[in-house]
Amino acid sequence: MVRTIAAASAARRYGNLEMIINFFCLSITATYEHQPFAIIGQSRSNRPISKKSIVHLFEHILRRCSTIQQAKETHTQIVITRSDQYAYLAARLIVVYAQFGCLADAKMAFQGIPVEHKSNLLLWNSMLRANQSYGYFAESLRLYLQMRTLGIMPDEFTFPLVVRTCASMGNWDMCKLVHVHVLVSGFQFRVHVANELIGMFGKLGYMDHARKVFDRMQFRSCISWNSLIYGFSKNYDLEGTINTFKWMELEGMEPNLVAWTSLLSAHARCGKCEDVLRLFCEMRLKRNGQSPILRFSSKGRGNECLDMFRRMLYANVDPNSVTFAGVLSACGELAVLDRGIEIHGHSIRACLDNNILVGNGLINMYVKCGKLKEAQIIFDKLGDRDLVSWNSMIAGYGMHGFGEDGLLTFRQMVEVGQRPDEVTFVAVLSACSHAGLVTEGRQLFDQIVNVCSQFNL
Repeated sequence: MVRTIAAASAARRYGNLEMIINFFCLSITATYEHQPFAIIGQSRSNRPISKKSIVHLFEHILRRCSTIQQAKETHTQIVITRSDQYAYLAARLIVVYAQFGCLADAKMAFQGIPVEHKSNLLLWNSMLRANQSYGYFAESLRLYLQMRTLGIMPDEFTFPLVVRTCASMGNWDMCKLVHVHVLVSGFQFRVHVANELIGMFGKLGYMDHARKVFDRMQFRSCISWNSLIYGFSKNYDLEGTINTFKWMELEGMEPNLVAWTSLLSAHARCGKCEDVLRLFCEMRLKRNGQSPILRFSSKGRGNECLDMFRRMLYANVDPNSVTFAGVLSACGELAVLDRGIEIHGHSIRACLDNNILVGNGLINMYVKCGKLKEAQIIFDKLGDRDLVSWNSMIAGYGMHGFGEDGLLTFRQMVEVGQRPDEVTFVAVLSACSHAGLVTEGRQLFDQIVNVCSQFNL
């Protein structure tokens, strides 16, 4: 048996799946048919090879199966060795059978698990996903209800599958019930769960419910925005689609192709065909125009960045917060204060001057142009400062020889609970160095040690 395991391990290293399966067919079967739970194998030190090792090998084989025949042969060996009692191995079998479209075999693997081992949530999630992905929504819902009956609580991976199933069935009563389950379980703030809820309510036409879920999200991904925009578009709400699209841009999220498509579809559905072509041209300009600005800015090609920004404004394309940040960075690198002030004005007219990305860009631009007073005004106006905001101000004061102001800003940063990083420490020590504050620098070094302890750095 040891030789079999060793040979199988060698075959696994060299990627020969057929060889692995053959070794198991020839040797493991013979061993387990007579003594299933006797000595699995003996090492040179007469210590038995653990059952766990063989289970891990089975899992590896299942991951490498490229044909349904290989999967079934491996399944046979799993049953013979009584390894099918392991729930995570059965879950892997379900996934493999689902990949080949063999839902009957997946169901057989699921039902073969002893009742005492069926509390494993991975097993249920695998079966739910298999049924949901092939459109067996009623079976998927039945499994979910059975799971609840057995007292098995769903997790953040279960709910998206069930919510999607309810949306596909169009069963409003079940949608409300599952939403209650989500709220009671406390998973309503998980991004992928909330995204599915928004999609479900949008699909069924309950956009007021979708908007409530969206508004309560603590963090929103691009999918969150796309789902809400699509929901308004699907339900012929042109105003809701436009407002959410603009809101997405104001929040610093660059609309992707999905969001643009929903916006175009909303205009087309509502008979605004004359606006569709205009929006399509605007989409091409924005998607092909704003990206080069960021590339030029990040690669030190400031003049080209500013030229592209000017052309964008002439084409009546509204820049977003990411674009403003890139252009302001170019102004800072080139130290062109007049252009920076001009772009600051554009950001105010676009109501983006209080956006954190734009605000940090303005601070960086004014600092590099030597206008610390203006940078401080922007900094003070920012309601939600992040690490970049603090670091920019500290580094700015140090760069221009105002070490005491840099030290004061650092102390304020620690007092408000903002976690410093290595950039902060370098900036504040550099501020002391530029200002000749040797004693303060030494004291600061001791403070840095204390701050590191305070923030577990």
